[in-house]
Amino acid sequence: MIWATYNEKYERRGRTSLDYLGTITLSSALILLLLLVERGRNFPWTLVAGGAFLCMALLVVFVRIERRHPDPLLPLDLFGNRIVGMTILHGFFAMMALIGTMSFLPLFVQGVMGTNAAEAGQILIPYIIPWVVSSIIGGRLILRFGYKPVVMVGMASMLLGAALLSTVSIETTKLWLSIYIVFIGTGGGLTIATLMIAAQHAVARAQIGTTTSTVQFSRSIGSALGTSIMGAIMGWRLKALLAAAPAEMAHLASHSDIATIIRPETRETLTGSAIAFLQGSLAGSLRLAFVFVFIVVIIATAIGFFIPGGDAHALAHDEHRS
Repeated sequence: MIWATYNEKYERRGRTSLDYLGTITLSSALILLLLLVERGRNFPWTLVAGGAFLCMALLVVFVRIERRHPDPLLPLDLFGNRIVGMTILHGFFAMMALIGTMSFLPLFVQGVMGTNAAEAGQILIPYIIPWVVSSIIGGRLILRFGYKPVVMVGMASMLLGAALLSTVSIETTKLWLSIYIVFIGTGGGLTIATLMIAAQHAVARAQIGTTTSTVQFSRSIGSALGTSIMGAIMGWRLKALLAAAPAEMAHLASHSDIATIIRPETRETLTGSAIAFLQGSLAGSLRLAFVFVFIVVIIATAIGFFIPGGDAHALAHDEHRS
């Protein structure tokens, strides 16, 4: 079907050179960054500070490499295009919030509400379905209202959902949690797909592949980093809360495996008051992680204001207007 109906205009490039040095440098910096975020609390502060300095140095070296390489891994001139630059920055923070939320929602349902893993996974249904439906609707709204209004409506929805999610507690029901995340899923659908379309149409056809991969790369890094930061925040807060646990939970206070803590077999060994304390501790630690999501969404919303307004056709590259 694609072969029969899709007609792509392209030009074959001549000899290209792979940016091996840039790839190694960027990969090293990102691996080090994720390691510091995920495991930094287990290292001495001097080692963490040294690792952070090395990470920044690698990123500086990477930028210098990209400026000189004829076929850079990450073309820096893309950031000169306002639509593309804002899409890259927005995607980094938005996916940090969206994927981070998606990763920790089932944990809240299973650990705080006391359900099994299968029921916990069902909480993602009111998150994903609005995302898919709103992305389809958003694609149609672009033609009438342009990119910025659609994105800002989506960010307003995401901001409301993130604000509500940052208030979760042991009293939060599955119904209310589902309502909270409908707003976040709707916001994700209206913004993520819309800005990808905007970025792809803001550049020449020869740069569409590079632009798409750069935006996706930024979003992937944001997703990984956001999930790691939320895990670190939750682990730190949970450890502090469990330090005041009853005597029968002393063996859990020093436990770093969340899966063991929320396992049904673990709950069966605890009294009712101990279970309530554990659920409250999990709710408190996850609430702090969701507060981080709210802060990140605020940043993504602020970035959205810098997206150019106007008709989508007028903002497109000359090659896409024909």
